Amino acid sequence: MGDTPLARAPSPPPWEAVVLFSRRLDPSSLAVAACVCRSWRAAMSSDELWRSICLSLSPSLSRHRGRPSYRHLFALLRVAAEQRRRRPPPPEISLGELLFAVEVLRGGEPVFSAVVPGGDLGGVGSQVFRFDVAGGGGEAVAVAEATALRCSWTVVQRGWKGAAVMMEGGEKGVAVGEDEVWFSEELPPPACCCSGLRTGGLVAELGLRLGDRSGGDMVAEGRRRAVVGVTVGVLRVVGWRYVEVDDGLMYLQHFISPP
Repeated sequence: MGDTPLARAPSPPPWEAVVLFSRRLDPSSLAVAACVCRSWRAAMSSDELWRSICLSLSPSLSRHRGRPSYRHLFALLRVAAEQRRRRPPPPEISLGELLFAVEVLRGGEPVFSAVVPGGDLGGVGSQVFRFDVAGGGGEAVAVAEATALRCSWTVVQRGWKGAAVMMEGGEKGVAVGEDEVWFSEELPPPACCCSGLRTGGLVAELGLRLGDRSGGDMVAEGRRRAVVGVTVGVLRVVGWRYVEVDDGLMYLQHFISPP
């Protein structure tokens, strides 16, 4: 009985088949196929293959006289798109190392004053940068008077390493019903980026909850009420939604711990 002949290795597909096959591949498959061997790299890097792909992504750049090769242009556009979707790194500060100081003044006299550690704020654990601040109140005020109160909100890093002023009290409040008054101020952009812009697309919000200190409504004394609680938060101007906690911390980090 003779020896069994060795199985022959499969021959590579003819060059014409590789070229035809390459025209049916998507960009990711083309990039993978280009790594098979030197001849495949030459076939998969053909400008003619990448031309239609680039035209579908950016006709203007694809037709620009000074453009690089279509393959290079596609790689450039692909990286740019991925960078746009990339989330920033997590903030280096946490709520637990911050102090939230809120002052509500009328003619220099405190109507509400509180300094609360970030970990003790109401609403901690939610996904948005919006918190409730409990504290002691001063004199009772009418709703009409409350809109003219001066409110300030400052965030301080423990150890007094840095601070960020979120609200200075220059705007008049807006009454919502007879139990709430809301103040808002546009926040400046961080100095490290877009320093030429007057605003950074974010708004600091501070809301006063009016009532008696036992939790009910104070109807006596000409419907005057004490400030029994404060809500603070940061919203985006576009969409008017509260930012996520990490986004709020990242904004604070630019002022408290600048790079």
